[in-house]
Amino acid sequence: CPFCGASTRTTHVRRRRRVRDLPVSGQLTRLVWIRHRFVSGNYDERHLETHVAFEGGLTRRLARQLVTDAKDMSIRAVVRHHGLDWHLIQALVTSWAATIAEHRRSRRCRVLLVDETSMRKRHRYVTVLQDGDTGQILAMVAHRNAAALLAFFIEQGPKWCRGVKVVVSDGSKSYRSAIEVHLGGARHVLDRFHVVRWFTDALTLVRRDLQRREPAASSPPSTP
Repeated sequence: CPFCGASTRTTHVRRRRRVRDLPVSGQLTRLVWIRHRFVSGNYDERHLETHVAFEGGLTRRLARQLVTDAKDMSIRAVVRHHGLDWHLIQALVTSWAATIAEHRRSRRCRVLLVDETSMRKRHRYVTVLQDGDTGQILAMVAHRNAAALLAFFIEQGPKWCRGVKVVVSDGSKSYRSAIEVHLGGARHVLDRFHVVRWFTDALTLVRRDLQRREPAASSPPSTP
């Protein structure tokens, strides 16, 4: 019993529930689950039976197959292939993605890469955090300011932050201030892409300045 923890076999009612399963030989398959509603002997409370193999109206193996198909196909294609509701498949994919993201973020990260990108060109900027050793994306945080990065570090916790030994970012002052607060013990490295870009921009300015200058007056040749 989820209320008192006592074991009970007293059944209040039995109900048949049809659960969608993986197809067999290309045919639609449904399992019939005789689901019990038990009565607790201590408090006369009633609770429904649960099963680890069933998730809502689907079996767990079908739910995993849907998520696997969504890695190679669009949600619409998965809907057409399995004949299920779009919102159901989207909810499964979202839930599984959140679980995977939480698992990745809980693991130790030695090298952290921080960069910004836009979901749309010059609109909806986000901060992307990546594990430099594995190449896996840890999180995409809305906005590209210090508050966004600080919120990520606070959620990860001080133990995770102490495990970061090297952090690579661009020259953003907002990122640098957040890194100094939570990753003070890590070595902060500027990524070479921005360093090379700053160098080439400065070199272009010097070339333009030299081209604008008038050439020095040359002295007339001496006559014999």
